[in-house]
Amino acid sequence: MPDRVAVSSADFIRNIGYWQNEALRRPVSITHHGRERLVLTAPDQFDAKRTDQAAMQARADAGAAQSLAATLADHMEEGFLSFNGQLRVEASNAVSQAFLGRSKAETTGAAVLDLFPQPIASILQDRLQTVRRARQVERFEATAFDGRTLSLKVLPTADGAIVLFENITEIQLLRQRMEEYEAGRTAARHHPMIVPLRLDARARVEWVDDKFGTFTGFECGALVGHRFVDLVAPANRRRASELLDQALSQRMVAQGDVIFLGRNGAEYPGHITLAPVLSDYVAQGLSGVFVQPDPLEFGERLNAVGHASA
Repeated sequence: MPDRVAVSSADFIRNIGYWQNEALRRPVSITHHGRERLVLTAPDQFDAKRTDQAAMQARADAGAAQSLAATLADHMEEGFLSFNGQLRVEASNAVSQAFLGRSKAETTGAAVLDLFPQPIASILQDRLQTVRRARQVERFEATAFDGRTLSLKVLPTADGAIVLFENITEIQLLRQRMEEYEAGRTAARHHPMIVPLRLDARARVEWVDDKFGTFTGFECGALVGHRFVDLVAPANRRRASELLDQALSQRMVAQGDVIFLGRNGAEYPGHITLAPVLSDYVAQGLSGVFVQPDPLEFGERLNAVGHASA
């Protein structure tokens, strides 16, 4: 913008026509008591300055947005990959680089098929193309041949796509273990001679299968909170206490023969196995199964339990 020319407000009023014409050539600074109060300038010069200021602000806003996006990407727990229109990586974060085993420079410009293990790479390549066409978010899970499982999300952008992924291999393993546990628990609960049970850290009953009430005559819900040893025949309580101590204090699987007392005073021998429920190497309780003897072996096992108790 040309240099300004200063004029007092009184002179400007007296010669307003002259100063209007002068403002078409260069800005006129109108002063009041020696201080600049107003500036008169041509519209094109004013618009150009305003455009320059808007451009500078836009550049500043874009820089701030890029800085914020970079900070979020570097500190998010998910892997982040940004793809351009040719489905080549434009940006990545530390999580994705660690999973892929590539540096930022090695990741930039690479294609999906060059980065991810199979068959995840082929599945993700297909989903990227689908997202670009349909402009809709895709969410899915995929497992590589090496056993790693990812949870992925593909989002469309103006000219490409963004991939967010999380390594859920441990979660998948825990899920499988839980499914196996539930299947084993279901099998045990349906076995006519197996009675599953749970005890708390003080060896008190938390839960016992209804089959226990079937042969002892007790209502299983009423047993919750009672000491486990109180359910055992007096002559067998010392052995039961040893099993509980071994499982809770030594954090070991303990097993042995026990004799439960029924509501009518009858004795019910069998074999019990107790395993500690550990959290940070501390036993928070016990999980166990009591197996009733085969009717043909009833007498032999009863005698063995009696000798062990003595």
